[in-house]
Amino acid sequence: MIETILILTFSLSLFAYWFRYTVLLLLSQEQTEGCATVIGQLSVLETRETLRQPQAHLPLDRLRHALDKDFRMLRYLLDHAAGMGLRPAEHYLLMLDYRLMKAWYALTRNASAAHARGALDEMAAVLSYIAYKMGERTAGFSQT
Repeated sequence: MIETILILTFSLSLFAYWFRYTVLLLLSQEQTEGCATVIGQLSVLETRETLRQPQAHLPLDRLRHALDKDFRMLRYLLDHAAGMGLRPAEHYLLMLDYRLMKAWYALTRNASAAHARGALDEMAAVLSYIAYKMGERTAGFSQT
């Protein structure tokens, strides 16, 4: 019984490590310059700039609502615009990470402002990555 619990715990730990590493690797390739077709219509860039300001008290809930609005718009575009979506693995990983960071924000917003800001920044990074990839695909369609 103990062996089963140890194997399960070790496997879950490795999965969590793989998930975080993969998402952070995807987000490290983020580019916000160039194709501004989609990202220019979102509040993601302004949200990221606001989060990087060294202010002691930011309206974090207002920023989260702006990110949720952008998420709904991008989700609609991904679901209804043929050929503009990401590769399926990227799509599911990034959507899951966004939801996990949203839950982490909800857990930490009253306890630690630094962790809450970090969660919002990663949520914004996910949205800007998706918007950039969609803009890149849009530019590719218009060039052909």
